[in-house]
Amino acid sequence: MRTETFELFGVEYTIRQATKGELEQALRFDIEEDAEDFLIKSCLVSPKIDLNEVYAGIPGQLAVRILELSDATQEANERLQKEADERVLTPLGKIEALMMGILHLRPVDISNMTSEDWHKAASAAQLLAIALHPEFDMAKYMALGTQEEKKKNPVRDLLSKLPPVANR
Repeated sequence: MRTETFELFGVEYTIRQATKGELEQALRFDIEEDAEDFLIKSCLVSPKIDLNEVYAGIPGQLAVRILELSDATQEANERLQKEADERVLTPLGKIEALMMGILHLRPVDISNMTSEDWHKAASAAQLLAIALHPEFDMAKYMALGTQEEKKKNPVRDLLSKLPPVANR
């Protein structure tokens, strides 16, 4: 979990990123200040403060810093989604997606594996996928999103042979 230390009006604050669950819980508050207070109480590491005793504006600034550190901004969401979309199309990303789906591993669990454990888990995921779903075709799965797969797409081939449609 990432942390950040910064100074605000002469006081040094240390915050940690909010979890997805904490962010979802903060969104449930109808009043913005209540959501800010919740995030600060959850993610402010130090110093311990009484939110009723701090200067006006500090809770809002702390909450914004927590959201930024947590990648909970529109820009961060777009960047993270783009990175995830690109990663899942790589061979490594496809194997890890299979490991997450079949073996119920979290990305952090996969990242913390040794190379040997990663290869064992990857093999186990492939075998389990085929055992649990006999119709599963590993070669087709690995070709998803590749130029090779796009070349072999019969629907795309058929559509490409049709004459262009005039403006309607």
